[in-house]
Amino acid sequence: MLPRVSLSRLLAVVAFFGVAFAALRLATPVLASAVYSLAVLVLATALLQGIARREMGWTGFGLFGLVYLHFSLFASPPLLTGYFLESFGSVNLGFSTNMTFFSPYSSALLPPDSSRLHVAHSLLAVFFGFMGAMLGRFFAVRSEAAR
Repeated sequence: MLPRVSLSRLLAVVAFFGVAFAALRLATPVLASAVYSLAVLVLATALLQGIARREMGWTGFGLFGLVYLHFSLFASPPLLTGYFLESFGSVNLGFSTNMTFFSPYSSALLPPDSSRLHVAHSLLAVFFGFMGAMLGRFFAVRSEAAR
């Protein structure tokens, strides 16, 4: 059975990713901070809602996203995604370097400055949150079937 998704939830997801991709393109520290703060707010709220309602989907979303965000930014040996983002940012396609971000003529798809890395880690935290939500729902269905 497919889960029901309301229009307001889809609108919130589209708005989050719209702001996040705009912050990736502009890469100002204020927008990076706003996307990071929004990701933490959404993930923490989901975790609290999951604990209060005892729903594994929300708990998995919040827990996986916050754990990823913590370890991606504060871990001593960086996670594999950190190496991927830094190597992705240093890709040289042999084109001119003075073009805009995501331009077909750009020399780097994701330059490795800290603002874009924070936005990218925030997006990945939400992605891993969705993976945690699916895993949490899977475990909840399995435990209900075992009863």
